[in-house]
Amino acid sequence: MFRYLILFLFVIISGCGTSDNPTETTEIPDNIRMTVITEPDTVASGLDDVFSTVTVTLTDVSDAPLPAGLPVHLSANLGLIQPTATTNESGQAIVRYTPPPEPGVAQINATYEGVHGPVERGGSVCIVDPRNPVGFLVSADPREISVAGSGRNTTSVISVLVVNGIGEPVTAEVEVGFELIQDPNMELGHFNGYQRNESVETINGIACVGFNAHTRPYIPIIQIATADLDNNILSCRTSPLVVVSGSPFQEEIEICNVGIDAGGGDWKIEVSARVWDLHRNPVADGIPAVFTCEPEIATIGTGYTGNKNRKGESIPGVAFAELVYHSVNTFDPIEISCDFQTDRGLIMNSREAILPLQDGRLDFNIDPGNWHFGQGDDPTFIKCWVVLTDGHGTLINNAPILFTTSKSRFYWSNFIRGTYEPFYPEPAIKYTSVPDPGRNDIEYGRATVYLMGEEQEFFFDPFELRTEVELEAKVLGYESETKKTRALVVTRWN
Repeated sequence: MFRYLILFLFVIISGCGTSDNPTETTEIPDNIRMTVITEPDTVASGLDDVFSTVTVTLTDVSDAPLPAGLPVHLSANLGLIQPTATTNESGQAIVRYTPPPEPGVAQINATYEGVHGPVERGGSVCIVDPRNPVGFLVSADPREISVAGSGRNTTSVISVLVVNGIGEPVTAEVEVGFELIQDPNMELGHFNGYQRNESVETINGIACVGFNAHTRPYIPIIQIATADLDNNILSCRTSPLVVVSGSPFQEEIEICNVGIDAGGGDWKIEVSARVWDLHRNPVADGIPAVFTCEPEIATIGTGYTGNKNRKGESIPGVAFAELVYHSVNTFDPIEISCDFQTDRGLIMNSREAILPLQDGRLDFNIDPGNWHFGQGDDPTFIKCWVVLTDGHGTLINNAPILFTTSKSRFYWSNFIRGTYEPFYPEPAIKYTSVPDPGRNDIEYGRATVYLMGEEQEFFFDPFELRTEVELEAKVLGYESETKKTRALVVTRWN
């Protein structure tokens, strides 16, 4: 009997030593921190299975969680929320908040009645109407199309996703307006065939319209607009696609005659191919250009449209390449070709050119330096010659030299006939030495003419005894840098 009595007393004593409230056995700090977080903080009204999770966290001043089992009381001015929850091992009390059928802002209040007094904090949940538009997501497929008539894709589908306050597609059908912003006097594109303005109703929150390119490349600016449930206008301007030019259709080759020293007696000049599509638009960048040169007295590299020139500049629709030639080939004729491979076949063009003179230097000589007419003297016979070199000091052949005189006229030596022939009435143009295998007396880089005239061709005044003749020589095409003059004094007997 005594054994059972002792066991009963032990149970009773042990039961009194426990408690359902941790605050009675656990030391709670004086300063308690509470945070209230709602996730998500925006929800839609009137939809099934929509809720926000409310997390209330209790910590001390060191952010250490308070013990599990502490009661937290919650309330909301709109919707439904669990009125009481207890903290877990992380010091968190977690409940579900269910929004009401109508939009609004729910204020969530959390209270912990601690042993040192109540601690309160609040949070909020925005409840939005899922039918109400608040913004757009605009896309285009494809994002790049070509101008009309290019033989490529010239149409893009522009899609507008109309979203509500939770970032989801609106649940109601709304009307979306599309407007193409451009100069009314310019035709740059249109919607669904021929319209600059189009209105489309959403299906599952999406409105689509087709955009058709015209003949010019550009970036279309499109205005999107709709109205919310309160008839407030929502609009934005966007450029979701780009219209690019078509395939190469024609080209033009250009040559820059100003070269740079490439070393080893070589010069380097810039060659370019300007390429257009069917509508004379510069073609897109990155199209390879294959340059060639005939005869093979020069080398030329490849290029592509939009690459950079010698100055580091890039020009739409222009491909640059460098041509290298030796000084001895200056003034030699060449033919430069450029080919572009397109989806319609090979586009090619060529241009004949003369390899240009670089840093030309012209020496002009006359012999004799003056002339005297005695009584009954023969006509003058004054040898005039030039020697042409380039910046490398190389003698340059095949250069056209124009000789002019203020009095009388020039002749050239016809070595085949052994006579002197006048240039008149043609200009006195003589080429620097043209190599001829049949002659051994060629002086390279030299052009020679002869000033020949009677006395009366120099003296127009019968009483004039002395006159000065101005002689000039220059390389055609390079006049400003090569022009040289000489003065010839002519006298006669008294």
